[in-house]
Amino acid sequence: MRRRCGSYPGRFFPNIVIRLFITAFTASTVLIGCSKSIDPNSLEEIKLEDKTATVSLLLPAGYRTEVTGGYLAFIRCRYPDMSPLDPNEIPSKDDIAIWIDLSDGRHSRAEYLMERAIDQFDPKRPGLEYRAEKQEPYDVYRHIRGKEGREETTYVFKANDGQWVEVQVHGDWSGRYTIHRNIGSDLRIMYAVAKPIGKDFIHIDEVVTDFITRRIKSISRKK
Repeated sequence: MRRRCGSYPGRFFPNIVIRLFITAFTASTVLIGCSKSIDPNSLEEIKLEDKTATVSLLLPAGYRTEVTGGYLAFIRCRYPDMSPLDPNEIPSKDDIAIWIDLSDGRHSRAEYLMERAIDQFDPKRPGLEYRAEKQEPYDVYRHIRGKEGREETTYVFKANDGQWVEVQVHGDWSGRYTIHRNIGSDLRIMYAVAKPIGKDFIHIDEVVTDFITRRIKSISRKK
């Protein structure tokens, strides 16, 4: 099986697309999609499908949703009202970019991180995630990235819906935090949060999760 999103098993959000987008905020430029005239009052049905399920979402057409490969949708919103942003707009200080994917029945990235993390830093294996200090309400994990020796920090918390959520706290090279979580047993999302929005990750996650959950039209599981 191919592994994507680092060592996370299963289908992945394309790493190069994600890295380009989250670094684009710092560079203040991004080009995604194409310009077209859309009635913002009309509803657009987005269908995501893989071997395990078909999920339909209803979104106002003003969100200009982009679907890749039949299973991955991308939208941009303004926080906290989650109003739509055109994909061609330059990233702003209240910008959240959301990728929506089918979970293909696998654990969340946070659960996988908790399973594989070691108890303390191992200088012989600096790239392995290890459990660091507790920063209420978050469990903190760290690892050393690449030959440059850059320390990366990840927060993990359990949301009110029972899902484990992973927050990648990027360094100065990025203007965004990246958050991963599952929604129910069929959907998973990754969203990139502009750093000026702040670090109340629990509340941010509640807003984003509610926004997506309310737009689920139907879920059909395949036998």
